[in-house]
Amino acid sequence: YTAYTYPYGTIGVTKCDELDSLATLAKEINRRYSLDTSTRNNLQRMDGYYPVIFYDYGDYVDHLCKDTSLLNRFNAQLAKAVPYKAHTGKFYSMISAMVYDIKTYSGITTSEPTTNQAASSVTETTWYKAVH
Repeated sequence: YTAYTYPYGTIGVTKCDELDSLATLAKEINRRYSLDTSTRNNLQRMDGYYPVIFYDYGDYVDHLCKDTSLLNRFNAQLAKAVPYKAHTGKFYSMISAMVYDIKTYSGITTSEPTTNQAASSVTETTWYKAVH
């Protein structure tokens, strides 16, 4: 993709049988910590919506979890759940017709902590219920 006319792309392979273990760790993190909403603008956005709907999940948890040991366990499990990921240095959003830098990429996105009303039903998803 970097040699293409529009050099933007992300890819992630998810190993679904590792997601239950990831959810268990995420639930522990969510039980113990709340995101300082003043840091929301520091999170890696993965879309062109305003307000942002999708954030990089690994970056979100990095900002959320203050326990290094628990965060290391989460990141190890995230690596099992996403055994392959790759990205170019930037991504393009057709929604905003803008290019955004990618500073970190875990291969999975999250809608937490969006304030966008388009994602208001996120709390009804199976994943949300599993991690809260």
